[in-house]
Amino acid sequence: MSHMILITHKLKMVKLIRRYLSTNKIKLDWISSYDIGKVLQQPDRYLAVLIDTSGFTSGSLNAVMTANQKHSVPIILLNGSQDNVKQTLSMFHDLYSFYWKVPKQENTKIWLNPYVVFDLNEHLIINRNQLIPLPCIEYKLLKALCKKSPNYLSTRQLLDIVWGENKFVNVDTVYVHIRRLRQKIETNPDQPIVLINRKGVGYRVKSDCVESHQMQHLV
Repeated sequence: MSHMILITHKLKMVKLIRRYLSTNKIKLDWISSYDIGKVLQQPDRYLAVLIDTSGFTSGSLNAVMTANQKHSVPIILLNGSQDNVKQTLSMFHDLYSFYWKVPKQENTKIWLNPYVVFDLNEHLIINRNQLIPLPCIEYKLLKALCKKSPNYLSTRQLLDIVWGENKFVNVDTVYVHIRRLRQKIETNPDQPIVLINRKGVGYRVKSDCVESHQMQHLV
């Protein structure tokens, strides 16, 4: 589950934002003390930091912005009123839906996690703003796995789907390309959390972003 963090002293605001974010399966962490430094040092943990500006001086907020230049964690400022919170979260909800909920008719980008995108049109991986081209075989492999998610595909099934009747490849070929894919999409390829396997069963893409949508329409 993805996380955001809210800095405020208002419990009512915490409850309101949690209700809005829960519809998108985003968990809200909350701190009332001004400990933004530790938060900004965890850029991979949070989608964004929400700050209730009514509790801080302009000098404090300027310090936050300056510190964030080193870490680039998205910051959303709230003025503390309920109307402002609702309006801001409504805008965020629309953006979240646009970027994460890929249209069924033209599924051109698939979010494997909050930081890694599989771009079908361009045949590449976007990993934290780094563009990584995908060779044809790796593209076909990842596309097949996304299409079947959350189901597993055995190495034999992957051979049939990706290589067809090519008699010059075997299961070792699948292992090689799986390893190369993991190097492109995993934070730690030796401990994969996106492209996972179950011994004796096969491989699958484990992603809330993929599994929450029907991928069978991919061609």
